[in-house]
Amino acid sequence: MGPDDLPNLVNEWLLVDDASHRPNVTLRALPGRPSTVPLAMVAADLADHYGTRETAAARTLIRSLLS
Repeated sequence: MGPDDLPNLVNEWLLVDDASHRPNVTLRALPGRPSTVPLAMVAADLADHYGTRETAAARTLIRSLLS
């Protein structure tokens, strides 16, 4: 999704920007609305979270990129 898509998405799904609490949704928008996202960017995004599943998925992606 691109930055211009965010307001409609927020309105459609009734999302609330609440920085004072731990969010259960994180949205990332890329300039130019790309049709695909590089795996390295996905791995970096997953690594930015500290959950067990996210960290494991990031490691798996990074290993696949390096092999």
